[in-house]
Amino acid sequence: MISTKPATQILGLGFCPAGLSYHGFGSPATGVMFPSSIYQQSNNQYGNARFIDPVTQDYVFAANGSLSGMSDIQQSVYLAIITSLGSSADPNLGTQISSVEVIGSSTISDIQNYVSTSLASLINSQSIYLNSVNVVQSDANHNRLGISISWTDATTNKSYNTVV
Repeated sequence: MISTKPATQILGLGFCPAGLSYHGFGSPATGVMFPSSIYQQSNNQYGNARFIDPVTQDYVFAANGSLSGMSDIQQSVYLAIITSLGSSADPNLGTQISSVEVIGSSTISDIQNYVSTSLASLINSQSIYLNSVNVVQSDANHNRLGISISWTDATTNKSYNTVV
């Protein structure tokens, strides 16, 4: 049996029938893009990434409530060093430093290799130059190690020291 009634339109998203518009009626809302100048560094310069406190691992706010900043290269180095390998969505991001359980005769060279490996993508892309990795026993009982990484930002030729 054939119907004589006119076909009715099936509404899609918004007021347009499905298939006639990408998003229905109107334009989709867009997010606000913040300028990098909102990340103020301690030297009154501006960074293009949020500053992460190395002790608390929290984002830092200045005394006036503004966001503290660092360069994206500084943040990339820091995240590569503190992230455990395999714990990120990027399978190559991170280091195996947390796998050290016993401090033995090869521990210092192992940690130096772990640091070099974790920074390899930044070194290979010529974003940084690795100057040195110093590992010292940081307490009298030799239960803790201090790691100091000296590196240079290849884009600004400025040297930094990252301590973990």
